[in-house]
Amino acid sequence: MNITSKLTAYTVFVIAMVLSLLLMMNYFKFQNILSDVTTSRLAVINKNLEDSINNAVNLGLALEEIQVGQLINRAKKNDKEIESIDVFDANGMVIFSTTFTFKGIKTQVPPKILNKVVKIKEPNVSNDWSSNNNKYFVVGVTIYNSFDRAIGGIVLKYDKTQYKAEVASMLKELLISTGLTLFGAALIAFVGIRLGFRRLTRSYASMENSIQNIKNKNTPTVKDGSPFDEKLQKITKNIDEAINLINQSQTVNSTKTK
Repeated sequence: MNITSKLTAYTVFVIAMVLSLLLMMNYFKFQNILSDVTTSRLAVINKNLEDSINNAVNLGLALEEIQVGQLINRAKKNDKEIESIDVFDANGMVIFSTTFTFKGIKTQVPPKILNKVVKIKEPNVSNDWSSNNNKYFVVGVTIYNSFDRAIGGIVLKYDKTQYKAEVASMLKELLISTGLTLFGAALIAFVGIRLGFRRLTRSYASMENSIQNIKNKNTPTVKDGSPFDEKLQKITKNIDEAINLINQSQTVNSTKTK
């Protein structure tokens, strides 16, 4: 793999990592926003029911005497994703529900819901709450009398099917847009690196070839009969003549000394 291909691969990898992080951030952001919007809308439904019940309670009616059934059934019909709406008393006994009628059967809300009911209303503390699981959004509100004592509550259960479909649709759109962006960025990176690093690529390839030749001992040799070979022969001849002259001078000097 040459240097251009390596640079392109590294660039595309970095871009893919950045786009993946952006996709995850946008996905979770959309999921949280949609969850908050859905929960807020359900809280408004509960608040309207609470106001209607409080108006009747303030007139001196007990919670069991109020015709709440029509109110909760109307609210459920307005949104097909609402699974159920239950109204319970201070002891957690369900007294009105959209899912069943009461014929001598007493039903109690789960303890985790009853524990969310604040018995005495506190200033600057909201009386509504929410939770969710894999299948439902659960939104509740506590009902107080004129003495700020809890007399019951409303719990609304909302099916997550439509919510999950919208989240899945958004994820699909994000994946498509991210894929197209990555393809375009990779194409631009490929062309840009090819054009911008052309000279560097050639220099790098030449350097690699030189290093490879040195490793393989493929050094260039001088052919016979070349101008360099003639000069080398002359130099060698001159060196031989100089050596002969030195030897002769040494012989003469030794003779004179004797």
